[in-house]
Amino acid sequence: MQKGKEPDRRSRLQRLEDSGGSARLPEVSAAGHLVTRLFQIGPAISTGMGEGPLSFVEIECWQRVSRVRLTGWEGATLRRMSAAYASERSIAGNDPKRAAPWPEGIVGAQRAVADSLRLAMRAAAED
Repeated sequence: MQKGKEPDRRSRLQRLEDSGGSARLPEVSAAGHLVTRLFQIGPAISTGMGEGPLSFVEIECWQRVSRVRLTGWEGATLRRMSAAYASERSIAGNDPKRAAPWPEGIVGAQRAVADSLRLAMRAAAED
């Protein structure tokens, strides 16, 4: 990092949108309310080693404070969603070219590799 220069603290989404791009997010049909609940609680917690998933204690505390009652299935699903969120944040880091963590993003990344190979093979064939 250069001396005197502030690090870019924008999120990957903010950087993408600032550069004229847009995120293609998957549609959520069933249990979409859990995405809202996850971000109301906070998708992850800070630990000594970075971000980690919400514990059942945090989820239970949020229920008491917000007076929202979740079923056991909803609480367990929120915990799994939080673990997936924290894991992806850790893996993705600051890589703006990382494929989205759902099938469409993976397929898009595979298409990009295929297109790149196709162009390289065409260029080699023309030589």
